[in-house]
Amino acid sequence: MKGSEEPAHLGGFTNVQVWEDSFEGQIYHHVEDLGEEDIPPVCRRATDGSNSNDRYRWRLNLLLSSHHRKRMGAPFSEDAMEALQYFWRIPKRHARAVLHISGSALTFAPLYGNPDWSGFLLRGSRSWNWSYGVVISHDKKALTTYGICIGLSVEETSQLLDYIINAKHLAKSRLFVPIALADLSLEVSQNFNQGHRKNLGDIQACLGNDVYLSSHGSKSQPDIDLGEASRKLTGVTCSSAAVTALVTGHLNIVGFLQEQVSKEQYRGESLHPGTIDSLELEERLAFVHQCLLVEKRTNVYIKEAIQAQVQAVYSLIGQKENELNLMYGSDMRTIAIVTLIFLPGTFVATLFSASFWNFGPSNTGPIVSKWVWLYWVITGLLTVTVFVAWRGKWLKSMRWPFTIRKMETLIVKEVTD
Repeated sequence: MKGSEEPAHLGGFTNVQVWEDSFEGQIYHHVEDLGEEDIPPVCRRATDGSNSNDRYRWRLNLLLSSHHRKRMGAPFSEDAMEALQYFWRIPKRHARAVLHISGSALTFAPLYGNPDWSGFLLRGSRSWNWSYGVVISHDKKALTTYGICIGLSVEETSQLLDYIINAKHLAKSRLFVPIALADLSLEVSQNFNQGHRKNLGDIQACLGNDVYLSSHGSKSQPDIDLGEASRKLTGVTCSSAAVTALVTGHLNIVGFLQEQVSKEQYRGESLHPGTIDSLELEERLAFVHQCLLVEKRTNVYIKEAIQAQVQAVYSLIGQKENELNLMYGSDMRTIAIVTLIFLPGTFVATLFSASFWNFGPSNTGPIVSKWVWLYWVITGLLTVTVFVAWRGKWLKSMRWPFTIRKMETLIVKEVTD
């Protein structure tokens, strides 16, 4: 298999052509960067009379664009969309709709009333890496596939081109480009799940909940910041929910592609069914499907583990609050005891101060009354009475739970006997 020179991927529009020569039996590819004004001539050239079908056993024409992240609406001009619709049978409404759906797959008829033409539209999850949209139209009679791919970054475009060039012997299938995109986009969910597991592991180690996950035992940190741990768990929870939506969307796309493979095999429309190339394409699709199932199970584990850690964090927060309440309760009891000690004396002193002490300048007798002992007697009696009443009530409240448990034990014993 031969190829043209490697292009410089500068972003913008890139046109990819892959074909098998009918005479030489070789597979070629050509990649070129385009301006917006170059799209109509390229679409026309791909279908004009100079490119006779006798020269090609099959062809792939793919137009890549990453402009939709900078523009509102479709990245193509009106003239470009007219050319795509007229020459490549890609409806204008689908070039626009691919920007507004997410994690979806649907079929359409490129040319109504002509069973030789078929088409489908795929859209990956938005606001992520590999946020692609692809529209494919296929002429079964001419064995020619046309497609547009919107939303890839410059780096992602380069990776897709490398994938197409390295596996261009599979490009005869109309499902090749979507399978390549599904394969390359696996990295997104895998990277996020790896990050989630690392963050979750760090939190488990801090909480001392990694006793069954580490061969060295738990290495808990007694002074963990529970507020920070709660914020991290909330962030991982939100991100994990987004990964769930991402994997679900990709599984929907892969399921659609597997359904298309089954329909092609049932109708006998598969290109070279049973050949090595056909089996390789099916195996790549099956591999992507299994990887997505693994990521889905991993995400389920992460979500369940996060819920357990959230419960542990809130339990620790409640424990810390109880400890603070006990500390503050002890302080309040100290204040109450001091109040109990001085309150009776204050009351009695206020009541009898005028009779027991006389500091007036006209007083010629003793300053302290002979009845001052009465103050100490009344104060002592009131203090002892208050303490005895408080202690009795406290002892009664402490005995009450034990009494209830004892009664429950006796009732259970009687029932069992």
